[in-house]
Amino acid sequence: MESRKLMKKVMVTKLMSPSTLNKTLGDRTLEADNIVTYIFNLCGLQSTINSVNVRDVALTYSHAVMMRMMFGQRHFEEPAEDGGLGRKEREHMDAIYQAIDCFFSFNISNYISCLRGWNIDGEEAKLRGAIDIINRCNDPIIHERMHLWRDKGGKETEDDWLDTLITLKNNQGMYLFTLDEIRLNAR
Repeated sequence: MESRKLMKKVMVTKLMSPSTLNKTLGDRTLEADNIVTYIFNLCGLQSTINSVNVRDVALTYSHAVMMRMMFGQRHFEEPAEDGGLGRKEREHMDAIYQAIDCFFSFNISNYISCLRGWNIDGEEAKLRGAIDIINRCNDPIIHERMHLWRDKGGKETEDDWLDTLITLKNNQGMYLFTLDEIRLNAR
């Protein structure tokens, strides 16, 4: 089966299944509590604040939930003191949204295929830069977890999406996804 079709099937049947979503309800609830604390801290730290940047709060929450569901942790390194995203998490989140912007922006090379690879609009370079940042953040976690599951025998339960992607096997007992396929889907 083609890798994209297989990943779509895994996404529907394993990662986004009702049982998996019910299992991650606690993580999502924890992040809802964390975002309320973050807003409280924003208001408390800046006593002259008249407004809260709702876009920043929504992005912080969605990134934290995504991190918990994918990697089982909220932070790459040290958490921020105010309850928001740390430096590395903010860089990761900005790279994700920059990559999304590049995918959905108008790019002349999408319509004239002979221009692909020439970076005429600068979008290809931006996208490559964003993907490099995402990989730099994700790769240590993915490598560590693959080593844990495939070389050391794993842990007792699959706690997050990454565990599920790493441990899935086909009928012959072979792992379904390679490191590169997991990296592509962890973005």
